[in-house]
Amino acid sequence: MPLGIPPKQISSLDYTGSDIALLPVVESQRDPLTTDTNYPTFTGWRNAAASPVRLWVLVGFTSGQANWRLWAGGATGNVVTLSDTIGTKVNPDGTGNIQLIGGPGISIVAGVNLLTVTANSGLTWNNVTSTGFTQMVAENGYAANSGIGVVGLRLPAPGGTQFGNTIAVMGVGSGGWSVVYGTGQSIVIGNKQTTVTTGSISSTQTGDGIELVCGPDNLTWFTVKGPQGNITIV
Repeated sequence: MPLGIPPKQISSLDYTGSDIALLPVVESQRDPLTTDTNYPTFTGWRNAAASPVRLWVLVGFTSGQANWRLWAGGATGNVVTLSDTIGTKVNPDGTGNIQLIGGPGISIVAGVNLLTVTANSGLTWNNVTSTGFTQMVAENGYAANSGIGVVGLRLPAPGGTQFGNTIAVMGVGSGGWSVVYGTGQSIVIGNKQTTVTTGSISSTQTGDGIELVCGPDNLTWFTVKGPQGNITIV
């Protein structure tokens, strides 16, 4: 329940300087949420748990959500909402935070009072000389570079949204390479598809290579460049 004295209706003819209209103020241990709607416009909200104490003001409502604005106790220019390219607003959580998550090829690194957003142009390439299985990571390429045995590679593990993620392999060493994968996954090369879960693709000659992109089912990886050489499909 709001605390304080509700605003009075004061006539300018009756005002003598001793009457003051006070706004209702909610005393709380948190910042207000957009779901805190059971208050009249211009209600104050005092977060006594914050340091320094933060005071918010309810400035109105949009589509049934409360629009609270920080009035005092926060750093100048505090972010209240963020929006996407079509103007859809994202409001802070109960701690006043809005988390940014980079999509494929985008990294976001926090620093002191700043965020660094980096768009990776192309794949990050890794020189793999081990013949044990290497776990592949989206937006990475792998140079299979062993002269003594097959370089084993494993697709990014199934789970979550992987649509549009890219990986690539190029055969540098004479030992060749082989790509396997996890439950439910498979690889499509042209009109051929590997066996789901247990299949694989492998090089036959030095220089064989392939680039794969994950499809909308988040499990099937499609060939978008190459393949270079004669790839064995199991």
